[in-house]
Amino acid sequence: MAGNLAAARMALGGGVQPAGSAIGRLLLGVIFKWVAVLTVLGLGMAVWRLPPLPMLVSLSAATLAFALANLLKR
Repeated sequence: MAGNLAAARMALGGGVQPAGSAIGRLLLGVIFKWVAVLTVLGLGMAVWRLPPLPMLVSLSAATLAFALANLLKR
């Protein structure tokens, strides 16, 4: 959830811009989101010793729910 919020703020926070800048901000937001997600997964496995399978299943479920919510919102 925090990764999606960060990506949205980065992608849409600049106001009205030319198409090239808007696409660049969108791609930068998606990259930032996945860096944040992978950082949290790494911290969870290395520092907090959480089991990796439930973390990966929850990541998959959250990604699927995000995609379905965007499809149903149309």
